[in-house]
Amino acid sequence: MHMKRRLVPVAIVIAFALAQFACKVPLTGESQRERAETLERMEARMTMDETIVVGDLKRTYKAHVPPHSTSASALPLVIVMHGGFGNGYAIEMQSEMSKLADRAGFVTAYPEGLGKSLMPTIGRSWNGGGCCNPALARKIDDVAFIAAMIDDIAKKVNIDRNRVYATGLSNGAIMSYRLACDLSDRIAAIAPVGGPDTTLSCNPVRPVSVIHFHGTDDPCSPIKGGPGGGCAAKALGFEPKPIFDTPSIPEIVKIWAARIKAPPEPRTTLHKGAVTCTTYGPGLQGAEATLCAIEGGGHTWPGGVDKLSESLVGSVNRDISANELMWEFFQRHPRRKE
Repeated sequence: MHMKRRLVPVAIVIAFALAQFACKVPLTGESQRERAETLERMEARMTMDETIVVGDLKRTYKAHVPPHSTSASALPLVIVMHGGFGNGYAIEMQSEMSKLADRAGFVTAYPEGLGKSLMPTIGRSWNGGGCCNPALARKIDDVAFIAAMIDDIAKKVNIDRNRVYATGLSNGAIMSYRLACDLSDRIAAIAPVGGPDTTLSCNPVRPVSVIHFHGTDDPCSPIKGGPGGGCAAKALGFEPKPIFDTPSIPEIVKIWAARIKAPPEPRTTLHKGAVTCTTYGPGLQGAEATLCAIEGGGHTWPGGVDKLSESLVGSVNRDISANELMWEFFQRHPRRKE
């Protein structure tokens, strides 16, 4: 495996650090150089853009390490995956997961899907098993990429291998289900947002907990199931066409509950504003399957940034923070030994 690394400017970090240093003693030429080197090391530690080679393909991801972390502390890792035609930068901005990571003390990773072979950075998508092109058509092994990315991050940062989690929006949500099925030995729990399970088969080697967020007015991935997708094409001005056909989201979560051997009757675990969360479990090894249905919610990240027009994807719910709820859920569900 080959690796290429470049530093990403983080203006806020630099400004904060400079302000701190400015309150100290006057700077000499030597101390200016020393502190500039310190800032560079801080910047490199907090935000990284990485390229790795998986098979014969170059794959890219962004990683964010919380400030004040030390190599002595093993940190959880939360993988956040973009939707179709998105990228790592966009989902970081939309979800604002790095802000929570800084407060709570976990590493975030924003991997990037691939587009068409001649234009791999255009129209990025994930191969979720039964969706989505062009990654599906190209038979891209995104499971292998995520596994390799976890290993690559572990070389640079002390991560807790028992607390590796995955989330994503739309096609990223689809991919999180794929990881729960095909990378269950490494993924402790997932939190899909606005996307169904499109895997064609699912045989996890251990029970993976799921908390799923879904708007009842999602125009791209209908909560009632059936044909869905096509919002990326619509955003680009093309005629939208369905790209998947699945059971309803409540049925998908119920199927997952049976997979983890949870009791068949769910219980209400949260009711706040337009949001109602129902939970199956605990099942095997304490695993749970939760659906947070957002009345009137769109194809958006609850509590996140509104990136697209409401006429295209629907409204963003502010009654909850999906980040806060999934992080609470993740903390309860590390990977456990039998």
